[in-house]
Amino acid sequence: RKLIGKLGIGLFALSQLTHEFQIITKQKGDDTRTVADVLLFRYAEDKAKAGDSEEEEFHTGSVRLWKVPARDKKTHGTEIILRNLLPRTKAELASYELWTVIHAPVPADGDDEERDRRERPRYHLGCLDPDHPGEFL
Repeated sequence: RKLIGKLGIGLFALSQLTHEFQIITKQKGDDTRTVADVLLFRYAEDKAKAGDSEEEEFHTGSVRLWKVPARDKKTHGTEIILRNLLPRTKAELASYELWTVIHAPVPADGDDEERDRRERPRYHLGCLDPDHPGEFL
């Protein structure tokens, strides 16, 4: 709990995005950073139902901890690196649904509301080119 936060909801929120992440944290005055590699295991209800009547040990995941030297004793903070994002997370972060609507052909008889929905947002990171998925439009 000390790694994730005081209320414990950060881990739950994170598990909706990915099952693999790294936390790097340092307190002011420390000469090392603490690094944690976290892997959350998926729980399959079918597996639990099919199992024996004996209670099996429940594994939530694994964590590997180590320390690395810090360059500056005055700095402090925590960095969380998400790895292997879930497919739905990638689609949400890329605003896939929004860009699909924007790139769809506009019907000739489309009303003003339809046109407004198809306008590019004022602030955005862009989108991938459907014809060249490795390139941004």
